[in-house]
Amino acid sequence: MKKVLLLIYLTFAFPVGEAGAIFLLIAPGASAAGTGEAQVAKANDAYASYYNPAGLAFQNTPGMAGMHVNWLPNLADDLYYEFLAYKQPMNNMDGTIGGHLIYLNLGEQMGMDEMGNETGQFKSYMWALALGYGTRISKTSSIGVNFKVFHQKLADSGTGSEQGDPYSTDFAFDLGYLKKFGVLDGAGKKWYQGPLHLGFSILNIGPEIDFVDADQADPAPTNLKFGLYKEFHINDYNKVTLLLDINRLMVARYPAMDWDGDGFLQNDGVERGYTDPWYKAIVTCWLDDWYYKYDRDYDGDNQIGGQEQVLGEFRAFQTIFEQSVEVGELVYNSGDLELYGYAEGVPCTAQSNGYCDQYNTIYNNGYNFTSIEYLDSGDDFDDANNDGYWNPPEPFYDLGNGTFEDFNGYTDSISDYQSIIQDDGTTWIYYNTFDAPGAIVQVEVDNDGNITGIDYGNGSRDNSEDYIDWNGDNTYDVGEEWENDNNGNGTFDMGYSATNDQGTKEVGSGEDYTFADELKELIANFGLEYWYTDSFVLRAGYIYDKEGKIMNPTFGAGIRFGQYGFDFGYTAGDQDHARANTMFFSVSMEL
Repeated sequence: MKKVLLLIYLTFAFPVGEAGAIFLLIAPGASAAGTGEAQVAKANDAYASYYNPAGLAFQNTPGMAGMHVNWLPNLADDLYYEFLAYKQPMNNMDGTIGGHLIYLNLGEQMGMDEMGNETGQFKSYMWALALGYGTRISKTSSIGVNFKVFHQKLADSGTGSEQGDPYSTDFAFDLGYLKKFGVLDGAGKKWYQGPLHLGFSILNIGPEIDFVDADQADPAPTNLKFGLYKEFHINDYNKVTLLLDINRLMVARYPAMDWDGDGFLQNDGVERGYTDPWYKAIVTCWLDDWYYKYDRDYDGDNQIGGQEQVLGEFRAFQTIFEQSVEVGELVYNSGDLELYGYAEGVPCTAQSNGYCDQYNTIYNNGYNFTSIEYLDSGDDFDDANNDGYWNPPEPFYDLGNGTFEDFNGYTDSISDYQSIIQDDGTTWIYYNTFDAPGAIVQVEVDNDGNITGIDYGNGSRDNSEDYIDWNGDNTYDVGEEWENDNNGNGTFDMGYSATNDQGTKEVGSGEDYTFADELKELIANFGLEYWYTDSFVLRAGYIYDKEGKIMNPTFGAGIRFGQYGFDFGYTAGDQDHARANTMFFSVSMEL
């Protein structure tokens, strides 16, 4: 079920994940389907109750219309969308009432419990019932309003410990306005004097929609539409109409962002993302994607950046023959030392992707274990070989004077360091710091694996002290020189990473957005009709939705016999596109 619903939501031509009840945005009517779904300024039939209730006011005869479509045929064969509309002039009310019924059948799914066991088949569906009224406020303009109730049933019951119900019933309002210019009762004397209509509607104004978890409620799919309709009368038998709609989802959903700039996302109802209520979102939906310039958490770890990819690490030693050595209650692996140096392909953590969490934790930066803070800059070094990396000195055993001092490392746990127990039972760690580059020093460890003392030595290699000859040249290599410990943590590091564990930049990401990102959410619908008398029409259109990746041409035709009308619409596109190859059939009747 989740897979089918996800595919449906991904292909409704609106920004994914920003609103609930997306089925309310499926455009009904084969005539609308043929003109790229542009109808707001036309609204001259029973479908006006859906597109713009203000269009009901100019209709003086009762009528009805219906449509059937196999929705998204490239995804499934049991998704059906049904639409039925009715209109009735009310002379004593100085206006026209209208309404429509929507039913979307999502087919049958196989239920699963929390353990993944099948629980049997169930059906999913959604419906909406709307009642509207349109009235003129002048000879050439009108307003309209709808009230709708809609129900969504995703499953019969919740799974496992889910407390709520997987179905909901909600309500919403629609508002519309229509203004007509030019000749209202005829074509005029010249071809360009045909009627011009301007339309406006805002649909699905209502409270948030929730199912099982009220804390994860989604806003209603409030949608703002502006429309233009223009007729060009060629002669008494032929005319052409142009249609254009511009619409936008009026939802202000703020992504997970670091509002206070501390690198962490607090669970305060703001930093981890939230939505504005509809009455505020009408304004803030034009601001939420760019105006609030805070760094974004793209990978959902509640941390901004701090993931550095390290494909290898410098190691002071590695065991080639292991044996167990008991120290108190602990058991260590010991064995012969092997020259190892830089180990390519060895990640700094157990993560298979090789990304290291840098923030407030000990991690291997590819050279030694280190700890850095949020936005720490990298340390300076002399890149003598111009390879872009700092090459540390060959590790040496700093023997010290046998006196153990208090350990002031970044962690006391022996497991956080490259360590070895030699045959004489002494424990050594690779403790590469600015004070003692490349040093391997002796430590004392208690039964819990905590370092209790350390013999730092003098911090430099004496000729009598052994070292690990990484390159096998029998000469001690002092490595590349550290120039500055910029963050004062005592050890070399590359600085706090701006990227997450997928390599996407998060630090500074707030500055990457402009008002142009809001404009990408605009959807344009273009339509063209050619009429021969009032009996036959050919249609073409185009749907342009850059963010939804829907750029589909549309085609259609219609025929009128007296008060009856039959229409066909077709959405074209690439064969693997979910919206492609969708055929619409509708019938209308003036009573």
